[in-house]
Amino acid sequence: MSKKYQTEEFIDGFDDDIDSVVPFSETITSYGADFPVESIVRRIEAGEVYVPDFQRKYIWKNAEASRFIESLLLGLPVPGVFLAKDFDGRHMIIDGQQRLLSIYYYVTGDFKLSGIGAIFNGMKYSDLPEEYKYRLMDSIIHATIIRQDNQNYENSSIFHIFERLNTGGKELEPQEIRNCMYPGEFQRLLSDINELELWRSIYGPQSLRYKDQELILRFFALYFDSENYSPPMKSFLNRFMGMNRKLDQFDVMNAKDLFIETLKVLKSAIGEKLFRPSKNFNAAIFDAITFGLAKRLERGKINDLEKVKLIYEQLLDDEQFKVVSSSSTASSSNLRTRIEISKQAFEEV
Repeated sequence: MSKKYQTEEFIDGFDDDIDSVVPFSETITSYGADFPVESIVRRIEAGEVYVPDFQRKYIWKNAEASRFIESLLLGLPVPGVFLAKDFDGRHMIIDGQQRLLSIYYYVTGDFKLSGIGAIFNGMKYSDLPEEYKYRLMDSIIHATIIRQDNQNYENSSIFHIFERLNTGGKELEPQEIRNCMYPGEFQRLLSDINELELWRSIYGPQSLRYKDQELILRFFALYFDSENYSPPMKSFLNRFMGMNRKLDQFDVMNAKDLFIETLKVLKSAIGEKLFRPSKNFNAAIFDAITFGLAKRLERGKINDLEKVKLIYEQLLDDEQFKVVSSSSTASSSNLRTRIEISKQAFEEV
């Protein structure tokens, strides 16, 4: 059964600091390296050069990949790629995923070249004359390798480069970049939670740009680290995800269970309009309500759903809460104010 995805999303209180610049706070070293295609294939196979999980999928059509492979076979110049040296010494692909995977899939797979000149049209790698197999494997791909000199949890300079070196016509969203930069157990946890039927019934179809996954990250970041929040939200989430990529900073199962229980209580009490004071999902209200109720659930289960509903409705009618949930939602003062109002309100349940 195929998944449903939202092709266009309108989320209130989500992108207030979308244009904020992540501080370029660390120095980087970059250097060039020339890799034969044979080396690229071997390194991808070994995971030494890798496409991080949940990066934008391989989207080249056969004709596009075929033209690129043909250029290598003919000895034509091809664009270079950008790689970032990861925490563990491996190289993640920042720019050039489509080209590098086209090489890998052609050499190791069954796809035939199509839509190109007659010499190679219709040929798999195994069909190539030996001379051209050698020529392809000896072809050079130039890579610019980037390494942040002081690798902090946020890796701010690499994030900055990701934002500037987007491939294709559409810029990557912040969570797409995080999924590239911070692969690991935390990213897989976010992905697993994002698949839950309960969350899907609240948010709707999955986001093609991972905005739903970013909301889950926001819950964990604020719940565990709100006292250290400072804008922009992008940097705060980068640091938290980088710091917790191996899930060794908090009790994973308890945290996951708390998020699920928070959603269960709210869904049972509020119903389909949860986090939607208007037509659109409101991220600022999601942040505050889930934070406040989760803090209350630390004391034990909640049975009075009518009281939860009443508090929820009172919060949405509260003038101060409205102000801090509708504009400048990523500012420190507004964020702290709305989560504190919510926390105090749910203490009464």
